[in-house]
Amino acid sequence: MSDENKYISISVNKDEELNYPDQFKLTENNNNNNDIIIEVGKYYAKQYQGTTCIDSDTSKKELPCKVGSIIYNCSILTETCTTNEVRGCEPSNKNPIARSNCKEGYYLVNKSLYECSNNKITNNVDCNLQSNIGYFVNVNVTDSYIKCTESGVNISCESKSIEDSCTSAGILIKDKLNETQVKLCPDTDDNKAFNVFKTNNGNNYNKYFLKAKLLKTDISEKKYY
Repeated sequence: MSDENKYISISVNKDEELNYPDQFKLTENNNNNNDIIIEVGKYYAKQYQGTTCIDSDTSKKELPCKVGSIIYNCSILTETCTTNEVRGCEPSNKNPIARSNCKEGYYLVNKSLYECSNNKITNNVDCNLQSNIGYFVNVNVTDSYIKCTESGVNISCESKSIEDSCTSAGILIKDKLNETQVKLCPDTDDNKAFNVFKTNNGNNYNKYFLKAKLLKTDISEKKYY
């Protein structure tokens, strides 16, 4: 059942208008925001507690939050809400609303790999830090991939784009006879490149290619590194 309630932000000034308990305080360093949210139902109105975006046209909850919208975090009833702008998919942010625009798949965040998936129980998007090594489809950028390698106990990831030819091992190229196939170069010979990804109109059928032993940097063989 959809939420038909309306959510209205009002500015709080403790010296004027409404009376609040002595313990009520304005949140400091909050982009000059002194708002609280009033939840208006069919027969009631109360101060809202929770986290949400609000559609400016309908005054209803905006699900999912749109890029550019304001997230109101009103977790403590004796404080004004904190606010942040939705900047798109933020896999490393634990706030479910910050991840609401994330698609299923892999993301590169500060040299780290995150995988996002839809949680059918909570209806939220779960994003978790990964420790896998290999090649992954970057769902945030068209025709972009992520390569994660291991050196000792550390894993570092970087963005990889499609190149024209095999100039070194580890390069990704398009199959010249079938552009839906993405190949991985084991050396500088294009003819030795083998299929690792298949695409169709920008959609990838497989999301990752793992060749763990050959991607480790602590062994002598580094064909696909």
